[in-house]
Amino acid sequence: MATIEAMLTQQSVTLEDLHDRINSDAMPQPTTHHAQDTTTLPENLPSTSHSSAHWTLHSQTLSHLPAAVEVTASPSTTRDEIPAMTIPRQHSTTTESLLSTASVRALLGEFPRGMFLKTESARALPQNVHLGNQQVTAFPETERAEMDGLVDCFFRLAHREIPILDQNHFLSCYRRFLERDAWDDIDSALCLMVLAIGAVVQNPPSAANQSAEVSSPGGEYLSAALKILIPDIMQSFWSTIALPQATLLAAKYFGYLMRPLKSWRFIHLASTNVQILLNWPQTLEEDHATAAALSRLVWAIFDIECDLIAEHHLPRSGIEHVVENIPLPTFHSWTPEASMFLAEISARRLFNRVHHTMYADSPGRFGTTDHTIPAQDHFLRQELRSTITNLAAELDHQLETWFDLLPQHIKPELENSSSWSFEHLNILHRYHTAKDIIFRPFVMYTCNLPANGTISTSILERCSICVQHCCAYLSISEMLLEQTSSIKEIISHSAFAATVVLTLSSLNQNLSALVSDVDDLQTRAISMLQRVASKDSAIDQLVEILKVLQMKTRLLKRQAHMQTP
Repeated sequence: MATIEAMLTQQSVTLEDLHDRINSDAMPQPTTHHAQDTTTLPENLPSTSHSSAHWTLHSQTLSHLPAAVEVTASPSTTRDEIPAMTIPRQHSTTTESLLSTASVRALLGEFPRGMFLKTESARALPQNVHLGNQQVTAFPETERAEMDGLVDCFFRLAHREIPILDQNHFLSCYRRFLERDAWDDIDSALCLMVLAIGAVVQNPPSAANQSAEVSSPGGEYLSAALKILIPDIMQSFWSTIALPQATLLAAKYFGYLMRPLKSWRFIHLASTNVQILLNWPQTLEEDHATAAALSRLVWAIFDIECDLIAEHHLPRSGIEHVVENIPLPTFHSWTPEASMFLAEISARRLFNRVHHTMYADSPGRFGTTDHTIPAQDHFLRQELRSTITNLAAELDHQLETWFDLLPQHIKPELENSSSWSFEHLNILHRYHTAKDIIFRPFVMYTCNLPANGTISTSILERCSICVQHCCAYLSISEMLLEQTSSIKEIISHSAFAATVVLTLSSLNQNLSALVSDVDDLQTRAISMLQRVASKDSAIDQLVEILKVLQMKTRLLKRQAHMQTP
């Protein structure tokens, strides 16, 4: 993972140069990749966070901080020369942006701006989930054996996604929690959040029991935890690491319920609270275990927030600036979930680069996205085709390098689905999604050509890569949506986008041969999203759009067949 991170750091300058040339309408020469890009890296290179100093928690002093690891920058670059490569505030990788493109509007018409966020904001919570403490009059009464089972479920089914807690340390906290007469402190709130997530992964809510008339698994524990957390967040300024840990778990709980806005609210709170904690002088005196826990927490917050803002236009919390000075986290033992977590965050900067360099929109009034030019339609400008090609090649090279350097015990075999574990599916989810959005501009360009327009062999090859990975992603998402996961909402949006891209390709004269079974693919996508779509949710809307898309595709293909001599 350190080698991957160092490789990404070294390639940042190359990618930023390509990005600058695109913005200045320059025409760069094709990027040449040499063996030394990866093979000259020291085998024992420590984890890196793009800084030549120890982990910086406080601007006043660094000398006595127990750094989790040494961190170094590439010898050829300085800290200020390395671009942050965060997801831009205005970007066009979202589902709403895809629906606003000329090709999709020609097929499906106009959609209201902000449709998905407005839909999610109007959803009522399950009847046993209360975000205000005034409605919770008592803590849940549960047998010890039942609570022990929920803790076990948490560490078996949820911890693999969010390994922010040290299990032994938490179990000590949990034993003290059980011995208390009253649950009124932050440690108790953390234990209650673990119980809430344990309940929701033990009995995942179906699409049917997401309404206000139905109780959500673990809702009583969540509400009891928030009865402690919310007053503490509102009334106190300094706290312990348990506060942002518990708040992050609240965000993940709503992730399991597929409630992106609630999840964003709590990850934003977790971020601001951990940033306050990092600026507290006492934090500098914490031991190595706490420093490592803080590192894991910061990176987890960053990763979750990036997932949400990549799909929804929501405000950032500032955590993207913090991770630039935080080392990659360390673990006592290299379990699959620890390796998976490091693989995820080591790739996050690469994924963000795709948003940053290929999908950044120009700001409009008040700094918001300029919707006068449909998002993603900037790929139609012919003068950008050559530079976009070079940029896509560079990003694809970096993605393949990341995949090749993955540890063998979490690296999936691309063609052997029978061997895929949960960790493998998560890796493939990231891999195929990245391939889709890297090469999607070529599909969008082709689909917006005049009726008799033709494309070069090189553009066709890049369109083919996008189509292949969209098909592969539908298979991966179908498997992932059957698993217990807190990112099903994100997976659903990605599966929808892949289906739209495949549909556009199937209707284009230059690309139709690449997608011969579009009706089957649409049917699969509708079926998998229906299984997780709650009534009146954004995913429910995606299902309805896919149904209309399939109907129009059938009509257009039937009409084209009738016109064929």
